[in-house]
This record gives sequence, structure tokens and C-alpha cells, in this order.
Amino acid sequence: AFAPPLTVHYAFDKANVVLTLAHDFMGVDSGPVRQIKQWSSGRHLSAESKGMNRLYDVESRQSITGTNADHRLRLRSSQIPAFVTALSGALEGQAPSGDQHGKWIAAIAKDLKANPGKSIVLAGPNQPPAVHALVFAINQSLGNIGQTISFTKPVYDTTNSGVAALKSLVDEINAGTVKKLVILGG
Repeated sequence: AFAPPLTVHYAFDKANVVLTLAHDFMGVDSGPVRQIKQWSSGRHLSAESKGMNRLYDVESRQSITGTNADHRLRLRSSQIPAFVTALSGALEGQAPSGDQHGKWIAAIAKDLKANPGKSIVLAGPNQPPAVHALVFAINQSLGNIGQTISFTKPVYDTTNSGVAALKSLVDEINAGTVKKLVILGG
């Protein structure tokens, strides 16, 4: 929230366990096709593999990711922040509350703890900032940052955009520093 914007990269091929929280990385919220290909590479049994990766999905509506999940839990969007908070507590050793999702939370926490640095927890783009912050803290506590999750500077610099950027471009054209201008998609 207070740092420069970064682009997140997920190494699904290095993850044994993936938990998505209203994040359809195979569909609506999808990034590069590479992510789906990496995830699916862990779904093939071979002599070298120790087993398939596991996908847990918590969502309010049916998605492509949810359809492919090994374990899917349907929750209202408004319930996801409490779910993530309870999961964070379970990862810190607190017993899940006696609510209806306690067994689910305990199972996910056990699987994530058994795979430090080999898991990914994702929050969907429509989740509130508090959920994203908690998911980052969960990934950090599991040792995923630098292993299955990395960050780079954005390819596109969005700090100089809008009217100021257009005025700057006009000045550069008028000064003769821009010889050719190619506009793609606009």
C-alpha cells in the first residue's frame, strides 16, 4: 500500500498446494497462459513425481478455477475476510473456531504448513486490501516469497500517465526528440 507498485509472478510449477480466495486464475482473473500450464504440469503423475499438486478454492460463484479444484468451498464474498483471518490464526497454531468451516480451515492449514516454500495463497482482485495484506503475510510466513512468489517492477510505468504524460509527449514532439510515434490499441 505504501511501496511502489510491483508485478507479482507465481511459480505454479513449484507449488504443491494452491489456495485461491475468490481468485479465478484459470478464467476471469487469469494472467499469462503460462500460469495455467505451470499449474497443470503438477497434475500429471510420473515416476519422478511424488504426487499431484492440490488446489483449494474458496469462492462465492462458480469459476473455472473452482471447477478444477480438488476441494471447493462456496462462501459469500462477505465471509472471505473472516475465513482468511481464521486461516491465519490456524497457521499460527490457534485452533479454528467451532464454526461450520473449522474442519476446512484446519485441513488447509495442515496442508500449507506441510509445504513451506512450496505453496501459493492468492486473493482475488475484488477482495479488500485487508485480505490482500493478510494473504501476503500468510505467504511470507509460509516461506513462499522468493520461492513460489516473486515480484518485479511493472513493465509499464504508470506513474507518468494521464494529461501530464500527454503534455510531455507533445513537448517532446515539438522539440523534435520524437521522430516517429506508433500507437497500438488506442
